[in-house]
Amino acid sequence: MRLRLVNEMLLQSVMLSRNTEDYSDVQFYIMIFGEDLHDIRVNTRTAQFADQGLMGLRPLDYEETVKVLFRENNLNSK
Repeated sequence: MRLRLVNEMLLQSVMLSRNTEDYSDVQFYIMIFGEDLHDIRVNTRTAQFADQGLMGLRPLDYEETVKVLFRENNLNSK
């Protein structure tokens, strides 16, 4: 029941009622934090389990992470 409520809240906050075709190039990212690598892995698995395939969460590889962080920190660059 709790996971269902969490999923509904996530979907409501992410899924916009606007026409998504106008924003086809928009991508959303979830940053997962932890005190060490083990905590990050556990938190990532927990997020993927809570998602249950509804939003298609997947971990980024190193190169994708670098690109996302660069764009986040340099918003005027692209």
